[in-house]
Parts: sequence; C-alpha cells; structure tokens
Amino acid sequence: MGKHLTHKRKTPTASTREAHIEAARALGGRCPFCDVDLFNEHGAFTGEVHHHDAASDARIEATMPTCGECNRSFNATPAPRALIEAYHFKRKRLNGALFSRKRTAA
Repeated sequence: MGKHLTHKRKTPTASTREAHIEAARALGGRCPFCDVDLFNEHGAFTGEVHHHDAASDARIEATMPTCGECNRSFNATPAPRALIEAYHFKRKRLNGALFSRKRTAA
C-alpha cells in the first residue's frame, strides 16, 4: 500500500458522495482516468469515491469518483495530479449550489 494511504481511512459523507455522483453524471458519467462508464444502464452509480491525497481526508476536494479498477490501482501508485485537478476544476465550474457551496463544519 502506498504511503499516501497509510492513515486511517475516513468514509466521505453522504453529501460529499452525492455531490461527486451528480458531478460525474453532469460531466459525462465516465471515469476521469480511463473513460469507463460510472453508471449502469439504469442510471445507478457503479463507481467508487477515490481518496486522492490521503485516506484520512474525506473532504470533497480530497476525493473524486473513479471506476473500481482505477481506484484499486491508485492504492499503490498515486493518481495523475493533472487529471485530479482537471476533475475538480470542472466540478467547481458546474452550475448550482450543490457543486459550488463551501462545506462548513456542523
């Protein structure tokens, strides 16, 4: 396991996961790394939410949707930073409060 995933894994909140699912759908529904469909024929999300900086960081800015195969491959080797940044740039530019609001602690 790569050193970037050595801390205790935190699960993204339901709202973070849903924001990524809706962003993925709005951005074409494909894995940002390998272009595999992230949704099945019924529209259900079949991908996973990847922790790209540290497994202990589950913020929306530190996670992103991927296919299962890419998510597993990034446990040993970090995901390409340019593709991570491109996804988050596009996610932030989407219209609507769901994608642009700043999340604050409750």
